[in-house]
Amino acid sequence: MSASQEVLDYVAKLTPTAHAVFFYDADKVAAEVFAAFVNGGVERKQTTYFVSPSREVYTHLLELGRVKIDELEKAGHLNHISSAEFYFDGGRLSCKKVLENAQILIRRTHESGFKAMRLISMADWESLPTSVSAPDVVAYERAIGKICPPEMSAICSYNAQKSIDRGGHEFFIDLLQAHGHIVFKGLASKT
Repeated sequence: MSASQEVLDYVAKLTPTAHAVFFYDADKVAAEVFAAFVNGGVERKQTTYFVSPSREVYTHLLELGRVKIDELEKAGHLNHISSAEFYFDGGRLSCKKVLENAQILIRRTHESGFKAMRLISMADWESLPTSVSAPDVVAYERAIGKICPPEMSAICSYNAQKSIDRGGHEFFIDLLQAHGHIVFKGLASKT
């Protein structure tokens, strides 16, 4: 299993304000797409923030994609943030907190001399509090999609099968509709 070259080229070139949803079925595919997104940012003098449940998940996926983590972190092109720190306020998914954090990261991006920022979001169902429901996630994605900062492009990534298992097919369709770009391992498209 591999992502198509068309998909890798597409995500590498995502422009600021792009809000993409990425459904993957294997870590290898996710790693390839994340590596293309990170490397595309480096080429465009952008920094990437990778939001994941743990540093271990971040490291595993980027090493699998052959990203030179240490080198890019030292140059400021790559940063890790925990999902709990970025998305939650008092255990609740918070659009307000995400936007505040995004503004802080955008300011930090500009202060560091980068033109724009990229954000990879790992929506890992196992790490979400049980209080977060599929409708909560859809409402959040719709709200963020409407107000995605102009200095940021984002890939919201979901394990396809786990998303369907927890939220059902309707959840899957709602996520497709909440984003301006859709990415699968062999398909990428602007909606």
